[in-house]
Amino acid sequence: MASLTIQPGPAAGHDTYIDEDLPTLNFGTCDYLLLRNVSNTIAKASIEFDCSSIPGDATCNSATLYLYHYEAARGAYNGSVWSIAVGNAAWPEGTHCGGTGGANDCCWDHLDQASGTETDWAGSPGLETAVTDYETPAIGTFALTGDEGVGDEEPITLNAARVQGWFGAVNTNYGILVTTTANDRIKFCSSDHVTAPFRPKLVVNYTEATTSTSTTTVSTSTTLTSTSSTSTSLSTTSSSTTSSSTTSSSTTSSSLSTTSSSTTSTSFSTTSTSFSTTSSSTTSTSHSTSTSSSTSTSISTSTTSTSTSLRLQFWHRYTGTLKKRLHKKPWCFPWYLAFDGADSILNCGSDGGLDDIPAGGNGQITADGWVRSLSTGELSTGVIMQKADNPGNTDGWVVRVQANGLEGRINAATDARSVSGTDEFDPTDGIWHHVAMTYDKTGASTPAAKTIYLAVDGGWVTSYTAQIVGALPYSVDNAQDLTIGNNTGVGRTFDGDIGWMRVSNNIRFAVNTDFTPPERCELPTIDANTLGQWIGPEWTGATIDNQEGTAARDGTQADCGFNCDCWK
Repeated sequence: MASLTIQPGPAAGHDTYIDEDLPTLNFGTCDYLLLRNVSNTIAKASIEFDCSSIPGDATCNSATLYLYHYEAARGAYNGSVWSIAVGNAAWPEGTHCGGTGGANDCCWDHLDQASGTETDWAGSPGLETAVTDYETPAIGTFALTGDEGVGDEEPITLNAARVQGWFGAVNTNYGILVTTTANDRIKFCSSDHVTAPFRPKLVVNYTEATTSTSTTTVSTSTTLTSTSSTSTSLSTTSSSTTSSSTTSSSTTSSSLSTTSSSTTSTSFSTTSTSFSTTSSSTTSTSHSTSTSSSTSTSISTSTTSTSTSLRLQFWHRYTGTLKKRLHKKPWCFPWYLAFDGADSILNCGSDGGLDDIPAGGNGQITADGWVRSLSTGELSTGVIMQKADNPGNTDGWVVRVQANGLEGRINAATDARSVSGTDEFDPTDGIWHHVAMTYDKTGASTPAAKTIYLAVDGGWVTSYTAQIVGALPYSVDNAQDLTIGNNTGVGRTFDGDIGWMRVSNNIRFAVNTDFTPPERCELPTIDANTLGQWIGPEWTGATIDNQEGTAARDGTQADCGFNCDCWK
């Protein structure tokens, strides 16, 4: 039996997901595959493995799909794997991660969203029509326990007969569709994931059709006489020349030599004996049979198709510890928090060093970090980070998402305010972005005083939907807690993931000069201007350590998911 393992990377991989909530967006280059079935909004993944190198007449003995968790499981969920129907055979992976689809991009609405010449899915949007869009019944199922962590493996046994149809140059492989059941949300790693062992994998065990055989049969019978003479007869069927010799005496030896271009199997009476050799070398095996006299048979086989099973067994036995170590998960940091859009929060308190930053010292503040937003959040104003009062929101500062994009506020509604617009920050795209808000009360380090400037992925917003210059003295915020992902009042929970966040008492990035943002998977170096930095590798239970080092500014999280995808 032969085996083929397929685990392609970004270049060769062919996988994506489609999202009913974002029906015109393509996700072909995302590093994760989203499965969702919540409140009747669906997301499903499609994957294709190239099995054409397996001979078309081979028999599939087993096939297992391995998917790896991108984030910790959120519950004991179930899912299914389906064969995509022939009518959708030409689905393209696409070239975006949350971008509007175009030519060679699939999305929920269309198989190919080439503008003006869109190609529909064979049955209905989202491959929702059984038989026409996907074959029935399912070719595999899986069930999560809810205990799965980042990088954990999810093995899924596939229907071997259906996978056999993927073999050969001419086949019926149109890819698979992975779905989940009601009230579920699961993320698996895609072929674009930075950690190669976490990419989707298919393992196929198969048997090739037999094309030629060589069989050698040796039957030995012994008859004893009073003179202890032994008669030995040898019968050989082979595609090669066989010679045998027999001598009667108290000791009889017989030799048989067989050369074949195919695998040779030898049987003695009803006993089967297998031989193990290295390629193009010779292995000798001797067998002896005792009667009143001694009979020995020696067989030497030379072949161009050999097995190294004994050597491999030896190797695996003594490398077991090494193999386990090689398959151990890589180290991952910094982690990120998942906010549920309902009640998650990280509260970092109100230590004096965090109070009134826009009014104290040089009157400068930069709030920056990494976010991945799935929607506008609770009440359509999901907080990223703030130190402001609730619910009036007239004191302090805040940076958050809302329907029009990224928003920064000083003294909230009645003073300085800037909003990006969704063309520069889309709160529903599900993509990691570095965001930054700056404010300088004197204007010494910014184009204008008391003006909020926003940056996304190192590019400054160029066209604000709103930009109001501050006119009022800063309202003190020393009675308010600094919070991430929510506020402490009426609830403005962020919906999505937040990586490391930092607040500083300077202007960290030259305003209106594009810059390279700090890495998401590397914590920024703490310097004299860092007042607080959260969500990194250090955590104990509900406590999120302040990386700056002041323990009074440590955060306390509630109802957050704790995940990581920054593998080292």
